[in-house]
Amino acid sequence: MITASVADAALWGVEERVRNGLGAVNSLAVNDDRIAPVPSTAAATPSISNLNVNNSKKVHIGPKFVSVTQNVQNQELVKGRFLGLELVSPNNARTLRCSVAVFICWAFLVASGLAIYLIYMTLLKHQTRLDIGLSESWYLRREDWQAMPSYSEEFLALPVSSVIIGHSAAKYCNQKFACVEVMLSIQQDHLRRGWLDIGPNFLVGGNGLVFEGRELSFPKYLWNIVKNSSRTERLSCAAAITVLITCIALIGYFTGQSANTSEPPIDKAPHEWRITREMWLARPYNYTHTLDTFEPLMLVIFQHTVSPQCSLFKNCAAELRNLQGYFISHYDYDIPYNFLIGNDGRVYEGRGWNIEGAHTFGYNRCSIGIGFIGDYRGEIESHASVTEAQLNRTRMLLEEGVRLGHLRKDFLVIGAKDLGPTASPGSILNNAIKQWPNYDHKNRFYKLNCEKIEEKFGNTTLY
Repeated sequence: MITASVADAALWGVEERVRNGLGAVNSLAVNDDRIAPVPSTAAATPSISNLNVNNSKKVHIGPKFVSVTQNVQNQELVKGRFLGLELVSPNNARTLRCSVAVFICWAFLVASGLAIYLIYMTLLKHQTRLDIGLSESWYLRREDWQAMPSYSEEFLALPVSSVIIGHSAAKYCNQKFACVEVMLSIQQDHLRRGWLDIGPNFLVGGNGLVFEGRELSFPKYLWNIVKNSSRTERLSCAAAITVLITCIALIGYFTGQSANTSEPPIDKAPHEWRITREMWLARPYNYTHTLDTFEPLMLVIFQHTVSPQCSLFKNCAAELRNLQGYFISHYDYDIPYNFLIGNDGRVYEGRGWNIEGAHTFGYNRCSIGIGFIGDYRGEIESHASVTEAQLNRTRMLLEEGVRLGHLRKDFLVIGAKDLGPTASPGSILNNAIKQWPNYDHKNRFYKLNCEKIEEKFGNTTLY
């Protein structure tokens, strides 16, 4: 028979009373599988008559219950010891933990700034011009009407205090294509006056089309915003700039990589290499003289335009319009070359096939004139260079002329300097065409007019 209190049975196990042979009581308690003597004079517990413990799943007596209790006690002891160590730890250890926490916070801040900067440098497009954000069909930006790039820029102090409305005193237009021609004519006129670009900021056509004129500077716009901001806003910006400068020391490598891998300007053209007059928005011109008398032609004369170079379609198209406007206004005739070759390697139609040019005096009626855009005199510092793309596309053009019946199969090529007192087409371009098998090394056309050339070589194989 086992006698114990309910509290002893619940917390410590079973108190077992064993009487020895002398009748003395020896009290024992089971605690974590160890036997510890319990004084018989301990605090008396309420006596309970006989407690019968049967085999029941709801009551656990002995080592199992004691083990669970001891595990909880051990966990609480570990927590208490850890807390005690925290409370009695020296100041140096606590300072170290604080420094680690601050370092982690700053590392997170720098990493966030680095991520934002990289996203800005690699994903966002850098806008260098203020765009008013219109995407309407009646609003044409400079690239839409193929404006020639300005030679210089003078910026407004934004915001402006007044708007001046005037008229262009140019030809009236109410059709899109006609208004584009008027815009180009106005810009060319203003460039010739030394204004460095078209005068107005915006122009309005007769049909309600709005054309973007002079460009607005986006950096200047930002500067005016900063200048008109409050002191608090400036201090906030200064703090942000300070953080950015700090981050630059960590991301200098990525900045250099981003600059080295920047995307080149997009060169979008209506055709891969053959650009017609309509594509570069040439002004219409009525021609009265053709080359029917001497076709198929036996002579192709090379010249250079001695004008700024262009490596993109939009710049070459603008340069051709500027050249055409210059010759029409000063000499009252169209662009003088039958074809022009841009620095982008494209062939631009000038007067075209079967139209008499105005490129080489005395030979215009019996030759095709090809002008290379740029200055190819090797003796000047900023000379242009002849590329393989230019030469290959020129050959493709001349092969087309043979196929269409405008050129003889044995036609010859020559530089304008071999026919008269001129430096054209420049030593660089002239040396390049001298490598062609059909170059006229004998200079057999010198001081001959078209009739004499036809009479002398009309029925003769040239090479």
